[in-house]
Amino acid sequence: MAFSAARTHQQLGDALETRHEIGEAMGILMERYGLPENAAFKVLKKASQDRNVKLREIARQVCETGEKPG
Repeated sequence: MAFSAARTHQQLGDALETRHEIGEAMGILMERYGLPENAAFKVLKKASQDRNVKLREIARQVCETGEKPG
């Protein structure tokens, strides 16, 4: 039971970190390219689908480079 609770706690932590990274990447795209929030998310989502790479990884790349995925 304790192992299950620890795993759940870790999963929640990972989910919050992912959410933060995606939000940060969206903010970068919004500021640098003048995109509204929904368009910034669509850019990330499309890059993720086109490259078959997790959205979290695309967001991390945007955060590291400051560049629009494409």
